[in-house]
Amino acid sequence: MKKIILTALLLLPLLGISQVKEISLFEAIKLAQEQSPDYKANVNINQASYWRFKNYQAGFLPQLRMNATIPEFSNATRRITNDEGQDIFVTQNQSVISTNLSLSQNVPYTGGSLSIYSSLERVNTYGDFKSTGYSFIPFSISYYQNSLLFNEFKWDKKIEPLIYEEAKRDFIEKMEDISLETCRYYFDLLKSQMQLKIAKQNLSNQDTLYKIAEGRFKIGTIAENDLLQMELALLNSKNDVRINTIEVKRASQNLVRYLGLDSDSLNLSVPKTLKLFTIEINKALEEANSK
Repeated sequence: MKKIILTALLLLPLLGISQVKEISLFEAIKLAQEQSPDYKANVNINQASYWRFKNYQAGFLPQLRMNATIPEFSNATRRITNDEGQDIFVTQNQSVISTNLSLSQNVPYTGGSLSIYSSLERVNTYGDFKSTGYSFIPFSISYYQNSLLFNEFKWDKKIEPLIYEEAKRDFIEKMEDISLETCRYYFDLLKSQMQLKIAKQNLSNQDTLYKIAEGRFKIGTIAENDLLQMELALLNSKNDVRINTIEVKRASQNLVRYLGLDSDSLNLSVPKTLKLFTIEINKALEEANSK
């Protein structure tokens, strides 16, 4: 009794691995729209379009920047010209600290950029002649215009919303493509399973007919040629079963990979009802023109 229980415990994981997963068409579509490779690629493309549009919107917001330089030390020998016009070499040992603060705003009406700037710099000189110098710019205004004839912001304001709207509609369209591709994989496997079932039934029938033919051949009621024909039909039925088994395996792997499932064995159910709807021509043209 203990050996039977131990054997059952050892075979339990194998039974779990070979368990067949039941799945319907609508469950397959839902899984594909949540974890298929096409869905993940579609989400990444949509997110890229989303952040591109957000980056475009941020371009019209004020931008505050602050830059700072940590103490920069230098010790170098440089050639300078003195008051007498002679070139002499002087060793300079100094440190520089600087910081600046700027506020810029793009101007969509003109295509330029307006900036307010403030900076502070300190220079320390070491050696025999020590000194400290400061440079402070409390306030400065600058305006930059790339071109007087072309306003980049004006065209971006027209183009970028259209690109983002196109990306959103493309996302919806690709989600429908995922549903369509799932249906193809699903019915491909369902068709293969049905054909395998028919092939097995034909094999069972041919096997029965062959056994009957063998019995009749032994008692001499049929010729050897008829028996060989029945044997050939039996071999063809076995070959059909092998071919359809391979086809089921191929179709099952395609659907499993597309849905991101772990189980290789799927039992599909035939959809009982299919939703049918009619679209009026005028309504289709109206939607096409508006969207």
